[in-house]
Amino acid sequence: MTQAVPCPSCPSLLPGFSGDGYSKEAFLLFAKYNETFQSDSETAESGSYKKFVKLLEELSHIRSDCSEEGWDGYNATPVSYAAIIDSAKLIQQLPKDIPAPELVPEPDGSIGLEWYIDQWHVLTLSVKGDAIIVFSGLFGGNDTDHGQKPLTEHLSATLRMHLNRLYFAQS
Repeated sequence: MTQAVPCPSCPSLLPGFSGDGYSKEAFLLFAKYNETFQSDSETAESGSYKKFVKLLEELSHIRSDCSEEGWDGYNATPVSYAAIIDSAKLIQQLPKDIPAPELVPEPDGSIGLEWYIDQWHVLTLSVKGDAIIVFSGLFGGNDTDHGQKPLTEHLSATLRMHLNRLYFAQS
């Protein structure tokens, strides 16, 4: 098995990415995801790959904009490298038929992935770099849920169910 490594002198390893500003781990994630899409040309032709790359670009901007104490003009905790990696892992696990979330840096150093349909239909998944996903959702009226799940290799059934409720079970 070969291992992907960054190439600072390469103009572009993946569409939209230059060799500058990305860590070795980010390139490894890009390469792993690219390998997945190479083996499934139907998926590669869909918007899933572009959606993933766009979200990773947003993570890179969050890392550069929110990496210092007080990045919000108050006392926000810096977004850690571990939070960026956990966010990328979580993004990779999202169902392909769900729209991309909005990525939101949070004052405690977490990164939130938010799906907002309207004020009564919202789901937020937050990661801080400790392999825990904290979630909170509104699913219409008084139908709410919150809690935490471990970040593993696959999206938990509970979180997958909540995403499906948000997009496919609305009345």
